Amino acid sequence: MAMKIRRAITTLASFALLCLNVVAVDSRNTAGAQPVSNPWFLQAELTTTGNNLYFGETVSISGNTIVTTGGGAAYVFVRKGGRWNTMTQTATLTASDGSSLYSAAISGNTIVAGSIGANNSAGAAYVFTEPSGGWVDGTETATLTASDAGAGNFFGYSVAIAGNTIAVGSFQNDSVGITYPVGPGKVYEFTKPSAGWSSMTETAELSASDGVIGDDLGYSVAVLGDTIVAGAPNATVDGNEIEGAVYVFEKPASGWKTATETAKLTASNGGQISVVGFDVGISGDNIAALAFNQVYIFTRPAGGWVSATQTAELQDPSGFAFALQSTAICDQYVLVGDWFATNHPVVDLYVEPSTGWANEAPAYRFRAPADNGPNGRLGWSTAIEGKTLVIGSLNNGGSGGNIIFVYGPS
Repeated sequence: MAMKIRRAITTLASFALLCLNVVAVDSRNTAGAQPVSNPWFLQAELTTTGNNLYFGETVSISGNTIVTTGGGAAYVFVRKGGRWNTMTQTATLTASDGSSLYSAAISGNTIVAGSIGANNSAGAAYVFTEPSGGWVDGTETATLTASDAGAGNFFGYSVAIAGNTIAVGSFQNDSVGITYPVGPGKVYEFTKPSAGWSSMTETAELSASDGVIGDDLGYSVAVLGDTIVAGAPNATVDGNEIEGAVYVFEKPASGWKTATETAKLTASNGGQISVVGFDVGISGDNIAALAFNQVYIFTRPAGGWVSATQTAELQDPSGFAFALQSTAICDQYVLVGDWFATNHPVVDLYVEPSTGWANEAPAYRFRAPADNGPNGRLGWSTAIEGKTLVIGSLNNGGSGGNIIFVYGPS
């Protein structure tokens, strides 16, 4: 039976002093003072003056700007000066039709935000373009929808943007509307028109050549250049239900068009409920794919992407992790959130060896500062750019959470 895997188990400066980081190989289960060898310091805590329900559901960073979602809006934070400082939002972005924004991503001066509830849960994505004077409160520049929209498709559950390309995941898509189990899923690609973003339907539909009902392709998406990566965490692989897989789509020389995958990536040691592809990221020649208790790294061969199994596995050998929630990759870093770790949430940072990715343990571990509260879910969302680490701490009730932590070099 197909189902949505959630990690919620009920279903899947002075601020440097708050940083309770430890080197991964030392005192794995106790927080301690930051060792000299750890270059990461807590630079800022981002909060909102608006509705903070589910604040930090998704996070994304591009240059001096961070975007997140919460309370049905997208909140924009703009760095002033050379480093991040504790602040509230610079701007609040909302959909003009009142739809609640769920997911968000940023590239340069463009933000895309998905709404799974728009149009009777057919979903929509909203494009916001930064005004010439900088980000201010506003509504969308354009609305993106699927040409085959159907109620219950959850178009906009995941979104990604890079340059002129936007990818929108519709993991329950079955091309006809609500059915049960849900559809195999689909990813929609939108290419920016020469005159700029305007309301439109997709440029191309991307699907799995072997997709079947319940795979949930598009549960996660990532874009880099001419490559789109999509997770199908509920896919059955070699008879193992909910083992999951990752699909890679590459732009043809003539431009994006409706197609199936260039390559399918799977885990050589996957099993039932591995949920490979629950979250995905891409940087350079490497794809990071989150699974239940580890992250798989897939490295692009010299000849281009082909169907293959993992290059490396990133996991916590101490067995501390229980159910991983988010991952982000940038250059030699992979950030992994584990909000449901034993005792309290943690976020692990892996660093690529000089010889390339290999099976390894985390190099650094981050714990929630004291003001995160007892209900903060540190690591619910993660993002990286350069040496800036962005970590969302969601909370859907009680005290604590609803904070985004920004780490960087001292």
